[in-house]
Amino acid sequence: MKKKKTVLSKLMKVIKITGFSLGGIILVLYVSPYFFKDQINEGIKSIAENYVKTEIEFKDLDISFFNHFPKLTVTLTDSSIKGSTPYQTENLISAKEIALGVDVKTLFDDKIIFNELFITDAAINLKIDSLGRNNFDIVKPSDEVEKEEESSVGLALNNFKNC
Repeated sequence: MKKKKTVLSKLMKVIKITGFSLGGIILVLYVSPYFFKDQINEGIKSIAENYVKTEIEFKDLDISFFNHFPKLTVTLTDSSIKGSTPYQTENLISAKEIALGVDVKTLFDDKIIFNELFITDAAINLKIDSLGRNNFDIVKPSDEVEKEEESSVGLALNNFKNC
């Protein structure tokens, strides 16, 4: 009888320790993104200025490990991206959510790398006029980006896997 009680009490200790450990890990995953929110918000604005020729707007920024688990994602809600000249007053993309996957290892490096893209409930409006001008040429040429990167916050886009 004593053997059963000691085995049962040891099993209960293991279950408690496992439960507290898992609870702690989940709590850390839930709370830790808020420590980087300001840094990532500035990063999004910096990327918009350095890499994109048009205006990017979003209502709110959310950072979570749970939206696209186990990826840390930066989600821009109610977001829109304007088209390039001559369509700069029209939206190229309007989406409920545009999420950028963050390479977690780079949070502690000089550059934060966004390596995945998730778009939810989007309307994409592609146009080309009779002169061949389009609204989707929104990325700055690489020579302009290199000049601006020398003085910018360390951030990078890295081969988007999910487009």
